Amino acid sequence: APIEDVFSRVGDHEGLTAWTGLGQFKLIQLGEIDAGGRGAVRSVSTPLGEIHEQITEWEPDRGYRYRIIQGSPFVGYWGQVELTAEGDGTRVDWTVRFRSKVPGLGGVLSHVVRSKLEHALTNLVKIFS
Repeated sequence: APIEDVFSRVGDHEGLTAWTGLGQFKLIQLGEIDAGGRGAVRSVSTPLGEIHEQITEWEPDRGYRYRIIQGSPFVGYWGQVELTAEGDGTRVDWTVRFRSKVPGLGGVLSHVVRSKLEHALTNLVKIFS
């Protein structure tokens, strides 16, 4: 799918609810320039509680970066969604970095997060197929 179409899905914070399987997303603070852009805060309601994520970088049709600012089971969590045009399609790289608050659980948490992001990206591919 064209990069603009893919960004319209991954950059629609509340729309993430419909396809990611990561929880209920809600924009709770508008960004500095774009509503969902830099400075915006979104809440993510999950079975484990509510997390607040702040958008720290925002480049329309290229991607964004975010960090957890409240409710995190992780230390130093940040994520990045990066889009790259490839032929007639778009490559999506969703990267996260974190440390576990509980020593020894990093590997388990990493596996869970990786699995959830792979599921979300599989759903995104289905939307455009």
